[in-house]
Amino acid sequence: MKTAFLFLCLSVACYTAQAQADSVKNYVTTALDLMKTRSVNKNKINWTEVYASSYKAIANAKTIKETYPTLEAVIKQLGDAHSNFYRPAQVSFILKRYSENGQKLPLVEAKIIDQQYGYFTIPAIGSYNFPDWQEYVSYALAEIEKLDKQPLKGWIIDLRANEGGMLLPMYAALSPFVENKKLMGARNADGIDTYFNIKKGVIYEGKKVVHRFAIKVPKIKQLQKPIIVLTSKRTASSGEFITIALSGLKNVTILGTNTGGLTSANQEHPLADNAFLVLTEGSTIDYKGTAFDVVGKGVTPNIQFDNTKDNEAILKKAKEVINSAPKK
Repeated sequence: MKTAFLFLCLSVACYTAQAQADSVKNYVTTALDLMKTRSVNKNKINWTEVYASSYKAIANAKTIKETYPTLEAVIKQLGDAHSNFYRPAQVSFILKRYSENGQKLPLVEAKIIDQQYGYFTIPAIGSYNFPDWQEYVSYALAEIEKLDKQPLKGWIIDLRANEGGMLLPMYAALSPFVENKKLMGARNADGIDTYFNIKKGVIYEGKKVVHRFAIKVPKIKQLQKPIIVLTSKRTASSGEFITIALSGLKNVTILGTNTGGLTSANQEHPLADNAFLVLTEGSTIDYKGTAFDVVGKGVTPNIQFDNTKDNEAILKKAKEVINSAPKK
């Protein structure tokens, strides 16, 4: 009986060890498969070698956690400067509300300048928390609607400090300006273009619904007034996507410096242990189909203004541009 019991224990132990090994390999395979099929640089990688070297690297791994360095190394090989791997603890942080992490939710700052210019910021938002998104967008739309109640010569939209984050709430915050317009999209590794759009709070990627905001988009009466968009080198990632979208409006002038140059379209993919594989799956394109596919180049402003940290000087220049715009 003892021999039989010992054999049973060994069998169970072997089965458990094999199951763990299979789980670890399946985890890595899932991540590699996503990179192979979705990465914007998928056609530049020798995937046979990547799979082989990755499996060799995890041969002795007993837990999924031990595979993280291997996946992070593969992400570097993709060479797009924007893909990333977020470990479960990092994901847990961004899934919480800002207040749960002891932080203040970034909200639009809006004001009337000289009783003639409607100024507001579109700040970066980093949480992947939908109640935070809803509050961010609702507050922005309310502030923009307040500005519109004043007689304006023009608008100043400040993106100088927008270093990126979650695109969808930022885009929805600009609904009155961008609604139902083909302004910005992404081109994947196979050359297929997909444009974003927003209609009544629903954001589409092509025909696919990607998020629904419970908002009523205010009717802004002064949308045709000149719009100045302020940029800096800090304007990056989703901040650049917003810049590209706004540049497609006929009454927009970009003022500042070239943006940061992370103009690639990323997508989050949750993995089995709640980690996120964030992949660059395309290059951002504007309304004309122009691709922003050179890392580090960024968006070139219509009017170069290098001293973007001098708030008084750049606002003075923005007002001058608005004042010199043809009357409509």
